[in-house]
Amino acid sequence: MENLSILGPFNLERVSDKYLLNQNGFNGAGIYFWTIKKNDDYYVNYIGISSKDMKNRFLGHVKYYLVGKYDIYDQRKLDDLIVQKIYNVQNNFEIFFNNLEDNLNQAIKNLRGFSYFFSPIEKEKNILELIESELITNINKNESLKHFLSNYKLSRIKTDTLDLQIEINSQVNIMGIPPQINL
Repeated sequence: MENLSILGPFNLERVSDKYLLNQNGFNGAGIYFWTIKKNDDYYVNYIGISSKDMKNRFLGHVKYYLVGKYDIYDQRKLDDLIVQKIYNVQNNFEIFFNNLEDNLNQAIKNLRGFSYFFSPIEKEKNILELIESELITNINKNESLKHFLSNYKLSRIKTDTLDLQIEINSQVNIMGIPPQINL
């Protein structure tokens, strides 16, 4: 049985010892989570993987957030687990640009409002994709959680099966993340 230790929560406050970009292990391969904390629980908004460098992949997400390539949410509602977009990436970029200052301010609030987790795991890309798919599928099985997951549609549906069990450990309760998955 393999072990997947989820580290976090981390943030984007540079003066904090919990600053995500300074964490050991974040510059390697693995899986990462963007969550919102409500009471003592963390609710997953996004799950991603990187087969090379999570830090660079994460910074790519941040860049896209700040240039209108991702949805932007009303942070107050997001903190209450209500998904209300104030900017939809499906819109024409001109809409983002015409309200640039407000959209950037809200995007920064979103980025600062998330709690981030990651798990360094040196596995081949196809195995990381299987883990990601299994975790997304598990959250989607829960009606009260799946509305909050922004990547609820599997971008890489994996039908491969392996004889691999993975035990998942976290110091906090991340809703929808099971204690074990089978690939």
